[in-house]
Amino acid sequence: MPLPRGAEKGRLALLRRSCPSQISLDVKIHDIHLLPNDDLPRRAYGITTLKVKVGRRPARLDTDVVRALRVGLGDDVELYVDANRGWSASESARAMQEMSDLGLTFAEELCPADDVLGRRWLVQQLDVPFIADESVATPADVTREVLAGSANAISLQRSGRWAHLWRIVGEYANVSIFDVDSNETLHELLSGLPLFPYMDIYVTPLAPHPSAIS
Repeated sequence: MPLPRGAEKGRLALLRRSCPSQISLDVKIHDIHLLPNDDLPRRAYGITTLKVKVGRRPARLDTDVVRALRVGLGDDVELYVDANRGWSASESARAMQEMSDLGLTFAEELCPADDVLGRRWLVQQLDVPFIADESVATPADVTREVLAGSANAISLQRSGRWAHLWRIVGEYANVSIFDVDSNETLHELLSGLPLFPYMDIYVTPLAPHPSAIS
């Protein structure tokens, strides 16, 4: 993806992205009954990705639901789970083992971040990437996760590099502000997004305006 000449001179980049062929859905367990229950409605909805909120005890309550979703929606729908730190490291490991045959793309915030050793142990047990999100609210949190090896990936919005994100009304497209220090960093961030192969991306370099009120 070529970036505009001179983009390295500005710290901020304006990104407009669109993914017309991809539709994602954030599903909480108590909303499962709202999902289309046969193949025709699902294809009409165009759902291609489901983020399933888990984290209940016992974990089997959630793993059974995720399994039912996989069976009902088929292998062509991307599934991943987010426990919002609701399980312990050992509970997370058992739950992910129960779902190991379901083709999950990744797992997000399965256990508390303050259990540094447990979280690092969990990352080593998993066969899918572990993503840190709400537990990395500051640069110090990012440093903690990186040094501890307690996450495979970190949410860009939480780390501060994905500074703003807006939906374009009437379109399946976004406008984003990235705070980066080089073309290479921006390219690395964008190319690492799960939907990158399906995106049409336009980058505009930005710089502070001298009349702006800070």
